[in-house]
Amino acid sequence: MSDILLSARKQELAGTSNVGAIAMSGDGRTAISGDLEQGTTVWRLLSSGSGQQWSPRARLEGHKEYVTAAVLTPDGSTAITGDHSGAVIVWDLDDQSTPSKEWEFDSPERSAVQHMAITPDGALVLAGFDSGAVEMWTVRDQSRPTRRGVLRDGNVWIQGLALSADGRIAIIASGGKGHVWNLADYSSPRRVAVLENVHSAAIGADGLVAVTGGDPPAAVRLWDFRDPSKPDVVGSFPDDGREVNSVALTPDARLALTSTLKGLTTLWTLGDPAHPKALASLKESSRVVNEVAISHGGDVAMIGTSGQGAISWDIAGISGSPLLDACSDAGKDSGLMLTPERWENLLGNREWSEYFGGREKFDPCE
Repeated sequence: MSDILLSARKQELAGTSNVGAIAMSGDGRTAISGDLEQGTTVWRLLSSGSGQQWSPRARLEGHKEYVTAAVLTPDGSTAITGDHSGAVIVWDLDDQSTPSKEWEFDSPERSAVQHMAITPDGALVLAGFDSGAVEMWTVRDQSRPTRRGVLRDGNVWIQGLALSADGRIAIIASGGKGHVWNLADYSSPRRVAVLENVHSAAIGADGLVAVTGGDPPAAVRLWDFRDPSKPDVVGSFPDDGREVNSVALTPDARLALTSTLKGLTTLWTLGDPAHPKALASLKESSRVVNEVAISHGGDVAMIGTSGQGAISWDIAGISGSPLLDACSDAGKDSGLMLTPERWENLLGNREWSEYFGGREKFDPCE
């Protein structure tokens, strides 16, 4: 029943199939999908709630190879995309129907861009490469990005990147470890700590809280970053024995989104940091979730998958009880009435009679 109720909050972005890169604006109304087969698309959320509808606005044409990483500024006005060849392009999205290519630069690394991170003001961008290098760029002027330097912790590909809102703290996931960097002085960045068992990371806006994903046990951990040189584990998320390869965090560190390579995406509340609580499992049939994103207000979640493309969920008001949430949203006329025909459309492989006997209909809100 939980799966059925949550499926009403889900929308697959039409035409996507093999999405390795996603990015979303702060308000959750603009998104970018980098599809290995269908190209790179700018999307706009036309309606929200359980009837949410994403509409393709434009294609980003300009990369010679497929896009492997993308970031968006919170206001959705600037996108930066990186591809398999190592090229990075800055886009002006003020008019989403006709995106403008503002700048393109080729990295001397000459390897695929694996992950990217950006500060809310768009001033600092990190691009992590297959070679193990992370390049720093300032983009105060879209038409004139400035390369500030390179962070490197070896020659192992970059698994994940996280950047504080002020651009002073970065976490680089590489080789199964989280390398913490102080970027206060671009001319002399310093590595100040190393976290074990880290494949992905996200940092709250104030830079004081971080979430990392890695291998079980304790695949997902919540960190106190008040002293970045000595991060402390505040709590561990309950796990199911699977590697967590992507994490996202709302700026206020209130909600987290995690995913495993085998297709399980979970929404968490961090109200009690020592005991994170799962609010919902956002299930789909793809075995591989490549990346996750969550809007700043915690009302829209998006994942990029291999096989099912990009998928969005309305997660506003989710309390941890899908039935309570659905009935509260629907009011007296729930609109959730189940009939044998609807049941077959939703779950054709399960017999109606096993659950509801000889009933002709069932209203879960009654």
